[in-house]
Amino acid sequence: IPTQFGTATETQDLEEMLAALAHLTKQPTAKLERVLIEHLDACAYRYDAWMQGLVNYQLQRMRNITGNNGGTGDIETKPGIYLGAYGWLEEVKPKAKQLTEKKLDGELKEKFQRTGDTPLVTDSSNAGYILAPSLNHAVTAAVLRNGYISNRTSPAAKPFAINLSAERVRLALTIVDGMRAGQGLAALLGYQLERGLHDRHDTEVDEFIFDLRKVFPLQSNQLQSTRTDEHDSIEQIEARNVINGLALIEHIEQTGVRNYPFGAALPSATSAQRAAINAEVQRIIELNDAVADLAMAEGVHQVVQGNYDRAAAVLDSYSKGHLPPTPDVIQTPRSGLTITQRVGLQFKTG
Repeated sequence: IPTQFGTATETQDLEEMLAALAHLTKQPTAKLERVLIEHLDACAYRYDAWMQGLVNYQLQRMRNITGNNGGTGDIETKPGIYLGAYGWLEEVKPKAKQLTEKKLDGELKEKFQRTGDTPLVTDSSNAGYILAPSLNHAVTAAVLRNGYISNRTSPAAKPFAINLSAERVRLALTIVDGMRAGQGLAALLGYQLERGLHDRHDTEVDEFIFDLRKVFPLQSNQLQSTRTDEHDSIEQIEARNVINGLALIEHIEQTGVRNYPFGAALPSATSAQRAAINAEVQRIIELNDAVADLAMAEGVHQVVQGNYDRAAAVLDSYSKGHLPPTPDVIQTPRSGLTITQRVGLQFKTG
């Protein structure tokens, strides 16, 4: 085999390997260790290195194709060509930003704003950092925040003003669970409103539930062919009816009247009763907004992962009141080991 080095194409790879080993014999062990780690890193993590390596390997094979030069018996090597470009980035300057001095208080001032330190400044255009549990969540948050920042001075910013606090997500999931059980969003909001009017206030406001059902009916009294007179009892129309919470919210958004009687033909109420009704209506408005925020975040979360069909299905299920899937955007990936600690606490008798 050694006699064929440099003459036979079959031994070319082996010859290159032996030459590389001879080169490595002159290197210190510390450098060999670093090179080995870099090689393993390229094989394990650097996908672009693999792809470029395959292209480079194919290019080397094409450039070393040998053949008979016109039948003369001479070996011809086709080297190919090298094509590249380079350039400079000139006159790079920092963006002119209006920085304002930041005043700290308490312990922060003692640690970071001591006498003689350089003043701390803030940039009003910098929205700060986002802590996210995964890269996909970070991309979702970045897209949503960029949409809000780009449109914050216009009405288009409202859909991007996403608030996924723990309490709002928990409340939104109660509505999502109800929708997955076959209930509509309008009915679920109505149930929340009626339950709040019945349980959450000392002032008696149950008497207004039937009037609100009449003005904002869920199903009954909406078709012209079956519409009943105004004096008919709501129990006679449909005993299991409930306030159409979504219709009430849309009416408030269209009219801009956020206080009872909301610009509708509803009976008069005392100041305490109006305050109780306004509080419960505001609560279902926040609840509806939490569901909308969760739906928007879930749609964007699926889009940034390339799941366009899933994103379209999610938004369609929420908009039409179908069975929405369990949101992935609120699923926090866990890592590490789980350890259960059981603790007993003994109290004194009595």
